[in-house]
Amino acid sequence: MKSAQQRAVRAHRHRRKDRGIVRVEVQAPEGDASLIRTLAAALRSDPETAHRVRTGVREALLPPEEPTLLELLACDFPDEIADLTFERQRDFGRDVSL
Repeated sequence: MKSAQQRAVRAHRHRRKDRGIVRVEVQAPEGDASLIRTLAAALRSDPETAHRVRTGVREALLPPEEPTLLELLACDFPDEIADLTFERQRDFGRDVSL
């Protein structure tokens, strides 16, 4: 590249970086290339469309969130079941004389 071309490329990359855009290279089947380009264009477009696309892709690809322990303990089981689950045996072992 010539010097002017190098400066132009550097300036272009700097402007993209300032906008928060990064370059990503992916390898995909030939049939999916246009889909990936369309997806990338949608993510770069207006914020409302990008948010809608981002949310849809996350829901489709990420595994469902498992409930936390607190959410499991706060379920609607009757207290008797919880009492049986967390009841400890009151076995203090054998008596020892010292």
